[in-house]
Amino acid sequence: MRDCAGYNIVGFPGARGWLIQGNHVESTGTGPNRWPKEGIELQGSSMCRVVANHVVNVRVNGILLWNSTGDCFGNVIVANTIVKAGRCGIWLEDGAHDNTVLGNSTRDCAFGVRVSDEGAIFAPCARNTISGNICCNGAGSGVQLLSVGSQIVTNNVCSGFTGNGFQVVGGSGGTVVADNQAVANGFSGFLLDHARALRLESNLSEDNGRGNGAPDQWRSGFEIRAADRPIIGLGMVGNRARNRLGHSQLRGLTIIGDVTGNLADNDLTGAQPLFIAGSRAGLVAAPRAQIRVTVGAAPVPIEHRLPYRPLTASLSMRSRGSVWLVEDPGDTTVLLQADADGRQATLFVG
Repeated sequence: MRDCAGYNIVGFPGARGWLIQGNHVESTGTGPNRWPKEGIELQGSSMCRVVANHVVNVRVNGILLWNSTGDCFGNVIVANTIVKAGRCGIWLEDGAHDNTVLGNSTRDCAFGVRVSDEGAIFAPCARNTISGNICCNGAGSGVQLLSVGSQIVTNNVCSGFTGNGFQVVGGSGGTVVADNQAVANGFSGFLLDHARALRLESNLSEDNGRGNGAPDQWRSGFEIRAADRPIIGLGMVGNRARNRLGHSQLRGLTIIGDVTGNLADNDLTGAQPLFIAGSRAGLVAAPRAQIRVTVGAAPVPIEHRLPYRPLTASLSMRSRGSVWLVEDPGDTTVLLQADADGRQATLFVG
């Protein structure tokens, strides 16, 4: 199907149980006014399967799911290829819920997969699963969640975008972002901008921050912004940030503003592995290192061997008496003192 003056394949409100499979949908035109506007559209359609279609050069969106005057739910979007969509490879908006976007490929679309609260009724999308997609090259971000909650985003790969690999902006309560990879994007691999109650687990951010002239904070493996209101309930566990080709990713993790949550067992590398600007009240780091120490009555600096200044430090006694921190942990050492010579303890830092 080529060059339809509007939309190529559309399921209108009330459509149910369709199978849309193996189609080639394209525009042969050029410029911002080319047709079709959408390649495949489920407008208030439910329980449909969109399988192994090829969408090329459409003006706006490769595949669009939205409620309109119907209820867009229970659809499965699987194994499709979208190339050169002007806005999004795949876009879920306007309250589309309980859909699955699985194993698709987007290339040269401004956004790879986008889930947002935009549309006719401006309802937040909920309980969609975005998994196993590969999104490459675009002027925006690979996967974007915009003011939506309760999404599952797992096992996706985003590379070569001008913006972020993964971007979560606002309203993300109940969302899980896990086991994804952001590689060689222009800005930070993962951006959380006022996202709340989010689980960020076991993701890899590698060689991001390639945008020329971008501020240091935009060149992080993971960037968390809470400039004008706090982030509450962040769980960030088992993520990795690293450079393999050069040093474009300047920071492992950047936190700006007030964040309440937990950092545990994250492996962060960069010129500044951890950078915090503003309050860090309520931010807890699980121990990354355990060091057995023997301390006397005179203060003694103990090397903590972490690539950043620890957020937490605690002690567990292994002998009689007591050992305490003289001051907050430093960049390379923790200053300890005991009530008498020969006191033994385990120092936990993270």
